[in-house]
Amino acid sequence: MDLIIHHYQGAKDIVKEDIIALVGKKKVTGEDKLTIIKDVSPKEIAILSFRLQSAIHLGVLLGKDKFSGTVEDSLSKIEKKFDQKTLDLFLKDANSFGVRTVKDGEVSIPSPDVSSSVGEWFFNQSKKELDVKLKNPDLPILAIITDSELVISLDVIGFSLSKRPYKIALHSGSINGVIAYTIARLSGMTKDSLIVDPFCGGGTIPIEVATYKEETSSFPYENKFTGFRIPILKSSFEEVSKQILDKELSKEISVFGFDNMLKVIKGAQKNAKLSGVFTSITLSKVDIDWVDSKFEQGEVDLIITNPPQISNRNGNQKQITKVYDDLFYQGKYLLSKKGVLAVLLIHSDEAIEMASKHGFKVFQTIPVQSGGQKYDLIKFKQK
Repeated sequence: MDLIIHHYQGAKDIVKEDIIALVGKKKVTGEDKLTIIKDVSPKEIAILSFRLQSAIHLGVLLGKDKFSGTVEDSLSKIEKKFDQKTLDLFLKDANSFGVRTVKDGEVSIPSPDVSSSVGEWFFNQSKKELDVKLKNPDLPILAIITDSELVISLDVIGFSLSKRPYKIALHSGSINGVIAYTIARLSGMTKDSLIVDPFCGGGTIPIEVATYKEETSSFPYENKFTGFRIPILKSSFEEVSKQILDKELSKEISVFGFDNMLKVIKGAQKNAKLSGVFTSITLSKVDIDWVDSKFEQGEVDLIITNPPQISNRNGNQKQITKVYDDLFYQGKYLLSKKGVLAVLLIHSDEAIEMASKHGFKVFQTIPVQSGGQKYDLIKFKQK
């Protein structure tokens, strides 16, 4: 079986590195938003479903081709190279199917129309009398459509992995878990890095970093993955789930998150408890002006943060510029000589100006997009 992984644009190399770390060296191919792993076992599918923090969706690949502007034309091309052998492995235990569509890009066709076309086509392709069942079907079909690709797969998750179950206490301006993990990896973190987020909000970045360091899952208590309901995958999903729940964490704290509001930190702590990595993180109420009091000079390897953003509508430019001034002042003291200060920004001019004031320079800018919001992850180092 081959596995298709849907991820954020720009995360392809991270996804490949994570795959090798989790299931060993595999033949990996794909586009900028889609990665294919060849010849995976049910156990490997389960491991990647629970552990691949950079993934948004995963599915057993049945067929794909260039998206030519109409779903019907693309499906006719997919039909010529459809993986009927893999489908037959799942068909023997199935009496129903349902189609879920995910769009990623400038695709004008409504999702229900895509699902309808794919459903009609799949019914004929399956060569078996299957009932249509939108909720908990035996065969959950996932159609992924991007600017350039149409993919038909067997959905092993059932929902977007960006919706982390630990995010109960929400925070305005927060980013989802997949974006948080992606920017942390793009920032250059390693298992040994001492990492600080001085504007942690709901705790998403520290939680994702700690999950990576502890080699556990963002879904430690999850039992709703569709893989649990598919006979050929069920035992592997149960085995991997048990291994994650039984895993003992190191409790060596090298991840720190701070915020200046007690209510916000209480929410972050609640999220961290639900994530299973609470004992691996320090989350506390500390104003940006006092972060340096928590560490020795040059002790920190990485500062990774999604700070308050400048809003033209709210007219907060002067206030946020002061925040950036404080951030780089603190970074100058906290970071080691080779340390990196990675900041997720919508508007970057003010931050770059404050960085230069405190002896930092930009050495990499990486575009990041979450939904319709475009960011830049800007990596600074000392001059």
